[in-house]
Formats: sequence, C-alpha cells, structure tokens
Amino acid sequence: MWIGRASGLPPFLVLRTIPEVTHVTAVLASGDRRPVALSPVIEDLSLRFGAAPLPEEDPLASMEIGNRLRRGTQIIDLWRPPSRLAPAALRRC
Repeated sequence: MWIGRASGLPPFLVLRTIPEVTHVTAVLASGDRRPVALSPVIEDLSLRFGAAPLPEEDPLASMEIGNRLRRGTQIIDLWRPPSRLAPAALRRC
C-alpha cells in the first residue's frame, strides 16, 4: 500500500494484492467507507492492483479486505504517529 501526496494534489491510495482478494474498502477516520477499484489479476505477476482518491480532510484509518481464502473480512488498522504539539502547547505542560 502507498498513499501519495504530491504538491497540489489530493492524497491517493495505491495498493497491490494477491489474486484471491475480491474487494477492498478504505475506511476513513470519520467512519466513511470508500470502495477501492481493483484491476483484474495480472497473470504474469500473479497480482491485482487497486487505487482510490482520498479526501484531504479525512485521513485513511483502516482497510477492509475480503478474499476467497478466508471467510469474512480482514481489517487492517493503520498506525499513525501522534500529531506534533505546537511549541506553545509544550510550554503549558
């Protein structure tokens, strides 16, 4: 998985998966869900690829992945470092 942030462009999620993955949903911090479009299986690579634009103001929190190998949906939570405190906030501590 890769999340791009080029200057002046919105964030964009790009991922690669095993062929058995049938669907991926991006879950945003607000709880909104965005389906991720998946390519057909690229036989030479034995991979599928997916991509989806993401909103600037609502960061990606997790992904839900469904595949033919497991029953149900696998949830992948994304770790985010804590936001940095402003220098003024640090002086008040």
